[in-house]
Parts: sequence; C-alpha cells; structure tokens
Amino acid sequence: MQLVGERRLPDPPLMTGMTSTSTSPTTPQISSRDRPEGAIEGAIAQERIDRAAWRAGMLGAVNFFTMILAARMIVLVAVTGGILLTWRSLEQPDLYRLVALATYCVAVVVPTVFLASRAK
Repeated sequence: MQLVGERRLPDPPLMTGMTSTSTSPTTPQISSRDRPEGAIEGAIAQERIDRAAWRAGMLGAVNFFTMILAARMIVLVAVTGGILLTWRSLEQPDLYRLVALATYCVAVVVPTVFLASRAK
C-alpha cells in the first residue's frame, strides 16, 4: 500500500517547572471559535487521508474480487464452448466434428479446469 499523506505536528512545549502539586494533567477546553486555523486545516487534512486510505482499501478489495471472477469466467467460457461444440457434434455425427470436439476438450477445457481447481 502506498503512503498517501503525512501529518506533521509541532512538538509540545517542555515544562521547566511544576507549579501545581497535582499529578493529573489538565487539558484546556478550546471552543471552535478559539481554535487556531492550523488545527482546523489539520483536521481536514486528516479526513482527506482517512478517505484516501478507505478508497485504496476498497479498490484493493474490488481488484481482488475482479481477479477471482475473471479466472472463473475463463473456465465458464471454456466449458460452455465445449458444451456447445458437443451439442453441434451430436446433431449430425461426423468424424471431423468429433475430432474437433476431442481436440477442443483436450487442449482447452481440461487444462483450464485443472488450473482453476489448483488456484484455490
């Protein structure tokens, strides 16, 4: 997966001395009016990064299912062609049609089905 963005935050200021005796840190509540512009832009940038990551994940899943369905469609087309060729050969039995059917089955259908069964 590719890195689609990077967010850089400033380092928190170092505290030189402790003035209070409490051990629990307090976080100041900042309203949306008092929030600096950089924080809003950072939140928007983070939202864009999250959406791009979600989109990349979804496209990866769609590509995976497309590859699976493409392999299955090849097998389906090969077997359907074999069935149609068999039907045509049995309508009017002829040596050339039976040879064509046997060649098609040996050269196309059997290897395709074999490779599809091993790809699991």
